Amino acid sequence: MVDVFIQTYAEDGRIISGKLQNIKVGIEDLFLKAIAPPDIPKDALPDYYLDLFNVLSNACSSTSNTWREAFTRKGGKGGNN
Repeated sequence: MVDVFIQTYAEDGRIISGKLQNIKVGIEDLFLKAIAPPDIPKDALPDYYLDLFNVLSNACSSTSNTWREAFTRKGGKGGNN
């Protein structure tokens, strides 16, 4: 099970954060095709999927129980932390 938390900025600069529903992730999930955000250019999709695969793979093989990764949300805000 993966605990999911979200943190983002509202248009007015306020920080919005909260806990989302936990997600069950298994090794077989690494081989399913994820739905990419619609604003990612077609030529950038291979890099997007590679980054996503690496994040999930590292999280599954990590001995740590905490993993943080940020993905750009629609509109281009965000980035890796």
